[in-house]
Amino acid sequence: MNLEEIKRLSLKARTVRLTLPSGIEIDFVLPTAGRFLEFISKTPTQEDIIKLLNEGMPEGVAVEDLPLSDFLYLQEALSSFFENTRKKSPTGSSNTQEGS
Repeated sequence: MNLEEIKRLSLKARTVRLTLPSGIEIDFVLPTAGRFLEFISKTPTQEDIIKLLNEGMPEGVAVEDLPLSDFLYLQEALSSFFENTRKKSPTGSSNTQEGS
């Protein structure tokens, strides 16, 4: 498998179809592992969250173009994604064995 195939498959795996509260349907691209690690390495500001959301939006569409209810939905969806990913990561795992 070459680099281009890996990038194509990664993009496909990270792309999710979302139906926003307003009824708008978009294909949103979740961040790569590297972008995720960069994002969680500090306490994100609202500006950081908007930037990350905009990176996942379809070309030509910005978070600022959406109704507030859609923005809040996306913000919550992204927060849930990060929270669930942290719970599954070895450093954030609560599945460590006692006494080890």
